[in-house]
Amino acid sequence: MRSFLTVTIAFSEQAKIVSNQAIPKTEAEKCFLECMYNGLNITRDGKFIELSAKGLAQHRFANSPDELTKANNMIETCTKEAVVKDANEKCAIGRLVRECFVKNGSKVINLIQVTYDNHLINNN
Repeated sequence: MRSFLTVTIAFSEQAKIVSNQAIPKTEAEKCFLECMYNGLNITRDGKFIELSAKGLAQHRFANSPDELTKANNMIETCTKEAVVKDANEKCAIGRLVRECFVKNGSKVINLIQVTYDNHLINNN
């Protein structure tokens, strides 16, 4: 987690992307998102991790079955869509996951925002 926090501090300008639904335009933004998603265990080694994402959704939407279903449907879609095709694109999974979340709904972005905020609060 230390590396994630170091990157968080180093890229405070890029961190603004967490609180909106913007598609990352710069390598720094893509890498910041990838680092954040890795820290939340929903990506690893350039891949979207469906099981971890569903676990995060289960935790967040445990009392909202309809929202959980929507989030899980979107996670299943992103598992298929967020696949790195260009091995030369640095931090591509950060961009691909964000594109999928934005395209398919804001529920997961809100889930990620709340989880990210809680992570920062609990580690400071």
